[in-house]
Amino acid sequence: MTSDRKLRVDFSELLEAVTLPPGHSAYLNVESGKVITLIDELDGEGEEDALRAEVEEHPEKFEAIPQREGREDYADMSRFAETIEEEDIRERLQTALAGRGAFGRFRDQVQRYPDIAARWHATRQRVLVEYALQWLHSLGIEPEYELPPPPATPAPTKPQPARAAGPKVHLEHLLVLGAPDGKTEILEGKIEREFTARSEAEARQVFKTVVRDLCEYAGEAWRNRFIEGQSEFTRREMTIRVRGTRVSIECAYPREILQEFGFFGGRDADAGRQGG
Repeated sequence: MTSDRKLRVDFSELLEAVTLPPGHSAYLNVESGKVITLIDELDGEGEEDALRAEVEEHPEKFEAIPQREGREDYADMSRFAETIEEEDIRERLQTALAGRGAFGRFRDQVQRYPDIAARWHATRQRVLVEYALQWLHSLGIEPEYELPPPPATPAPTKPQPARAAGPKVHLEHLLVLGAPDGKTEILEGKIEREFTARSEAEARQVFKTVVRDLCEYAGEAWRNRFIEGQSEFTRREMTIRVRGTRVSIECAYPREILQEFGFFGGRDADAGRQGG
């Protein structure tokens, strides 16, 4: 082949081809730049057999695409896990890589954190592009290509139940505002709850647990850095604080929500639930 021959190559298909599972073969058409993929043991008639016949009849037009080995992919994942600065997430990824099913567990863990998922995609793509370019250059091909766009990694969200009309009462509204027998009081437009632990260490653990619960409810992936060196955390209408052995939660809700629970002359005001 001519050295440094220009060729437009479909890199989306090429990058998929180098990571095919066992039992598949892929070829690059060095005239068109197209990639074809075959299932090795698939028999029968149709497009698959026609492509296989074309490869066999015109070997000068096709180059077998070398596929990366699983151990190389595993090494990529291990190296990536080591780059994560947050100790708890790094350990979670490393634990996922232990034993059978490591690849799936690793991907599941990465997808919990949109920013880390984006980093992993960029890292993975860079490795595969380098691998593909090295192979193409060995064939004397200088490819012209465009990289596939990154996959969408939206933050996880929890669907909210549909409601025909009126204020949307959520879980925390019910838990915090729905105290029976008028026990909930409003002070300066806020509602507070407090827990006293036996020690400051226990209070920090309770603080961490409650913040994790709030993250899960808010549809946000938990990160240790949310509380490292911090004594306060806020999401939505809720603020969680830790002071010594005390863990408190403070909620400030819209007036329309408070009225739904009978405050400020709402529908249950006659039940004696009006707070101070």
